[in-house]
Amino acid sequence: MFPIFIPFLYPYYIKKEDARGLVKLQRRFISFTLIGLTIVLGIMQFAVLPKVLSLYKEFSIPIPFFAQISSSVSFFAMILLVIVSTILLIKESDYSELDQKLLKYKAGEMIKSQEIINRKKEFIWLVPMFLGMGFIIVSIILPIYNLTNTIK
Repeated sequence: MFPIFIPFLYPYYIKKEDARGLVKLQRRFISFTLIGLTIVLGIMQFAVLPKVLSLYKEFSIPIPFFAQISSSVSFFAMILLVIVSTILLIKESDYSELDQKLLKYKAGEMIKSQEIINRKKEFIWLVPMFLGMGFIIVSIILPIYNLTNTIK
């Protein structure tokens, strides 16, 4: 969950009535993070990679496999990330689990936000982030590193 990594994104205590708003905020953070990954992936694939590939051709060095397939994989990954982000932004949340947690609190009572936010959900959404960044490293950063090592 983001409070583990960035504690100021969520308030520490909230009123019971503000719990649904906090869940919506959680979904927005996840969605905007996935949109950010899409933007970074697009910039790397369509601005940086073509220049790297042209350098490989100029120096007659074989292009690494992941660099060859990265454009098509990135295109489909970006489409998928945009679709998932849009669904997260548009679709209404299921509040049944939240309502069950809130039954034990009185109206106006202050609640720790960590008791309400689903940490498992946030860790699950971090997986595409790590996979996306790993793909960028393998398909773009490592070929740049290999190219600079061969030019020496």
